[in-house]
Amino acid sequence: MTDKVKIECSKCHTDLTLIAQSEASHTPCPNCGSFDRTIHDHVALSVEVLEGLHIKQKDPERKRPVREVKFGEFVGRNGKVVKKLRIIDRVQHRYREYVEGLDGTVIRDVDEDLREHRPSRQG
Repeated sequence: MTDKVKIECSKCHTDLTLIAQSEASHTPCPNCGSFDRTIHDHVALSVEVLEGLHIKQKDPERKRPVREVKFGEFVGRNGKVVKKLRIIDRVQHRYREYVEGLDGTVIRDVDEDLREHRPSRQG
């Protein structure tokens, strides 16, 4: 993120940015003597959009969803973007998770009985 502030006299539009900001509001404009100021603040942001989907199949007679599917791009625990597929099937007792980096490196590949599954500490 970049942030640029410009301070100018509101009456004559003289650029007062080079005067220290603490002094700019207490010092009269050297051109017209006014104490009125206009502050222009420009902010530029960089935003990265990730796509992901989390689907839950529910059964009114059960507390937890019977199936969950999560796939797409997510921020991993290390702060980096990863591609993830996770399927939790409580009907057929399956846990499937596949995670890879954007460069194609496989980070995690698990397909096991859900009753034996223990959550991972890695992202």
